[in-house]
Amino acid sequence: MELLWQTTGPVPPDIEPVVVADSVVEDQDRLTVRLPSERWPADAWLRDVHRLIVNPGATPGQYPLAVQLRQGNRTLVWSGLLRTKEAVRVGTLEVVDRPRLFTPPSVRNQLNALFGTTVELVGFEVDRLQVAPGDALRVRLVWRALDRPPERYKVFTHLVGPDGQIHGQRDLEPGDGLLPTNGWAPGEYVVMEYDVPLAPTAPAGTYELRLGLYNPQTGKRVPVDHPQANVQEHYLSLAAVEVSRQP
Repeated sequence: MELLWQTTGPVPPDIEPVVVADSVVEDQDRLTVRLPSERWPADAWLRDVHRLIVNPGATPGQYPLAVQLRQGNRTLVWSGLLRTKEAVRVGTLEVVDRPRLFTPPSVRNQLNALFGTTVELVGFEVDRLQVAPGDALRVRLVWRALDRPPERYKVFTHLVGPDGQIHGQRDLEPGDGLLPTNGWAPGEYVVMEYDVPLAPTAPAGTYELRLGLYNPQTGKRVPVDHPQANVQEHYLSLAAVEVSRQP
């Protein structure tokens, strides 16, 4: 959702424009996350894009969508014609739940690796274990939410060569961002399928396919509990992949 603000003088600190809809959405990203209000220009137009996440347990229906101005623990009262209002209604939000999978899908390699306390990698598949430089490895993952994940994570997948260097990499969110982890419902299964490209200059040898979760805002990886996990670097070793020599 995009808001447009006009400042007519210095803006006080800690002002937070927040979008609300009867507690069914979380306003997780907005202009003040990157540019605090005290740094807003005194006479300017500002584009304020909000990323709203609908709570997994929200009941489908219609909800009033409104904007509030907060400062610390206080909700400010709008001035002018809106003097008596703490929220300005801007529309109606209709919530319809997306399709969710609660039946375990089939997967070739069972793992049941625990990431943090809320996410389980049930298993994985790869289309082959022998590739050539410049090829791509097709990966299929089956995740399960044990509880609602507290953060929006990205999945990293690395192909690490015998020289210890990363020669193939893919970082992405489930559903290319349309199935964020903090929107998963407890007990829900999420399937990911994607390609991991291998560099044309990749040397021949045995590679390690590594996988993990991290918070893209902080770069912090999620600890993983499994016999195939590296507990220091927080990644899971999935498989050994053979890279053939260049013809």
